[in-house]
Amino acid sequence: RTPVENNNRHCFPDLFLTFETMVQKGDFTVEIVNAETKEPFREHTGPAPNYETYVEVEPDLEYYIKVTGLNTRKAYALVEVDKVSVGYYKTISSHYGPQFVGCINSSGDTVAFLFAKTHVFTGNQDDAEKRSWTGTVKVKFYEHLGHNSSQTSSSIPSWQKGNVGATLGVTALNQKKGVCSEQGRTVLQSGNAWGPSGKTGALLGTIEMKYCSTVGLINFGLLPKPCLALLSAENDSECQIKKKAKREKVTIDLTEENE
Repeated sequence: RTPVENNNRHCFPDLFLTFETMVQKGDFTVEIVNAETKEPFREHTGPAPNYETYVEVEPDLEYYIKVTGLNTRKAYALVEVDKVSVGYYKTISSHYGPQFVGCINSSGDTVAFLFAKTHVFTGNQDDAEKRSWTGTVKVKFYEHLGHNSSQTSSSIPSWQKGNVGATLGVTALNQKKGVCSEQGRTVLQSGNAWGPSGKTGALLGTIEMKYCSTVGLINFGLLPKPCLALLSAENDSECQIKKKAKREKVTIDLTEENE
């Protein structure tokens, strides 16, 4: 991928870049998509030299991991959310089209993930610094060498959420907007209808991205503050109108008071 300069770049020189939606590496792509609409969440890119991908999300929304193989050759995708594996491989290739990955619940159903609000951290600050303020999604791609014995979803352990919590600016605002991943309710695949287990070969590649709330991205310096965003993009007139309306309101109030 080639980074594209964002209109807001002058707010944070040499920092704020954006990529077209979708992270691609070799013959594979990964997106975090809304479980209802299947639309991808907005992506942002961190500073050099790593250019890490940050996905902008909000609490109370369900999502899937969308993985796609661009080659006719089959491959296996193994998804980890917050460093916890979903426990099964997804077969992908260009013939199959996009595949959606969810997590296994205690009933053996494959369900969506849910962006939930982080809990309020009240422990020692040293312990807080060890916790990640952003969640992570990692997908590893392996050679497809056929199948082992068949398996059902009941044989796959129920996915349990990872260790994600706020570590920066532990305030009421940040706690309200901090997000982590939990099991959702929307069913992607019900019951024990499941395919064979994978027989994997060499690791072909890994794609990793981080997810965070809008407030978190602003705190990290990956997004400008809202008014700066308006001024730096095409919505400059909208921001000026709001300011003008505010000034006019103050003027009217003062005039009425003087009378």
